[in-house]
Amino acid sequence: MSFQVSALKYRPQRFEEVVGQDHVTSTLTRSLQAGKVAHALLFCGPRGVGKTTIARILAKALNCENPGPDREPCNKCVSCESFNSGASMNIIELDAASNNKVEDIRHLVEQVGYQPQRGSHKVFIIDEVHMLTSSAFNAFLKTLEEPPPYAVFILATTEKHKILPTILSRCQIYDFKRIPIPDMVGQMKDICSNDGIEYEEEALSLIAQKADGALRDALSLFDKLNAVTEGKLTYQNVIQSLNILDREHFFEFVDWFLAGDTAGPIQSFNRILDNGFEGDILLDGLQEHYRELFVAYDPKTRNLMQSGERFSDRYIDQAGRCSRSFLLSSMNVISDSLFKYKEATNKKLFTELCLCKLAVIDHFLNNAVSALPGDQLPGPAPEKKSPESSPIEKKVKAPEKPAETTQAAEAEPAEPAEEKKSESKEEQPQAVEAQDPGPAKADDKLRVSESAKKGPVAGKKLPKLQSLGSLKDRIKKKKEDARSESLEFTIENVKQLWNQELEKIKSKSVLVALKSTILSVEDNKVRIGTSGEVAKQTVRMQEELLEKLRSAFDRDDIAVKVYVDDKLKAKSKKAKPRFTTTKEKFDFMKKENPTLAKLMKELDLKITD
Repeated sequence: MSFQVSALKYRPQRFEEVVGQDHVTSTLTRSLQAGKVAHALLFCGPRGVGKTTIARILAKALNCENPGPDREPCNKCVSCESFNSGASMNIIELDAASNNKVEDIRHLVEQVGYQPQRGSHKVFIIDEVHMLTSSAFNAFLKTLEEPPPYAVFILATTEKHKILPTILSRCQIYDFKRIPIPDMVGQMKDICSNDGIEYEEEALSLIAQKADGALRDALSLFDKLNAVTEGKLTYQNVIQSLNILDREHFFEFVDWFLAGDTAGPIQSFNRILDNGFEGDILLDGLQEHYRELFVAYDPKTRNLMQSGERFSDRYIDQAGRCSRSFLLSSMNVISDSLFKYKEATNKKLFTELCLCKLAVIDHFLNNAVSALPGDQLPGPAPEKKSPESSPIEKKVKAPEKPAETTQAAEAEPAEPAEEKKSESKEEQPQAVEAQDPGPAKADDKLRVSESAKKGPVAGKKLPKLQSLGSLKDRIKKKKEDARSESLEFTIENVKQLWNQELEKIKSKSVLVALKSTILSVEDNKVRIGTSGEVAKQTVRMQEELLEKLRSAFDRDDIAVKVYVDDKLKAKSKKAKPRFTTTKEKFDFMKKENPTLAKLMKELDLKITD
């Protein structure tokens, strides 16, 4: 007997045998029990999830001569046996991918006219129905809407969006979902038990993950690996046969990333390249590994892990050494790298750069809170206090008290270098004064002062400190300078600013609309009058110009209002009279230029509409 693949050998023959589609099978079973099965059904969903299988079971159940109380097909009567052997005349299957023309649909419609020879229903199963042409859909439309009472149409598709809305409105739609990994693993366990195959659950789980929710794909991989591994589906055999990276690599990578090591990941990646794996395979595996770590981080989500019991404890342990920010940031970096991988010219360097980014994420996150812009301060050192010293002695013996030295430096920032030399060289720490980078924000300098009060860190560059009074003076002066640069809110300044901005506009049509406006000032509003709705919308579209009017003056409550001015509107209508006939145009032109009538007479010209 020839070999039969598992997807066909163990194809469900009853609704209760279907895996992962309980929401569909339960609805169809209740419809059969109530005798209310629709004449047109549409099964849509991913590939390999049981659409055609359930369609065949439903077709058998409709014609079964001895159905059970649950309306499942008996698979023993003449109708069921003839369908199982492919000899039934009441159940017709059509592949729309190869029979998608109008002639094919017309031939099917002709078959609808013949009543079933045996049984109560004639069932038409059309697979990949989205491949029909628009003409074929239209030829099928009337029959689908008003079929004979014995005809039932079951349409199956993987691309629901390609079907005409007129077809969708005439069908009961059933959306199929991807098969969950535990359900696929359970199905493969049953097959292993029936066929006497040795297996490890982690191996079956890995097959299910590679199938991406399609049970048919999982069973195809299962048969392939069963033939290669000679009936021993172990984790090592599966990763070798499928050419998959071992999870041990990813555990090592994350350990290196947590330690901030960049050499280990790059060396390991080069060994992985030598074994025939590309960079995107490594990044994709890292992404799945971080996903497992993220769900293992929280006890509430550990039931979502897909790695099996073999690695669950290791994932939980490694996740306990990671922070949520580290996991999310790493997944974000990997996701962005996978998106840009195909566009990279040097894919090896691109992958190495991604690994280096992952290696510095934890170090960056740990120092992000304490680090200041332009500084290298990892955090304040613990403050040392001596109860025996008086406040005066603290100020004199500054080298022994780093915190007090900083406070004195803050109060007297311009201390001469000669006075510093007079202190003891054994007690005075070496201080390196950072160059003043220029004007800085007051908030940054306040933060520097607060950090410096807690004590300097040995070997780190300290920023140059300034007194609080000096900071206040600089802030006050900056506000005064900004106020002095602002214009006074007057109509003269508004017109001057308006004319300056008009010089920057290059569009002639926009310039004409802006120049024919009326500007006025009322309380806290700049009013801009236009000659009509078109001009009004044109002015409103100049957002930069209007924003300039709002922000150019030393006030925060200025608003700009654009409106249609009645006088400008009337003037515009008067300047451009409207003519309904050619004679009216000529009369107007003759009134403006009397010699035009004499010219018309000399040239013997006539006015025609």
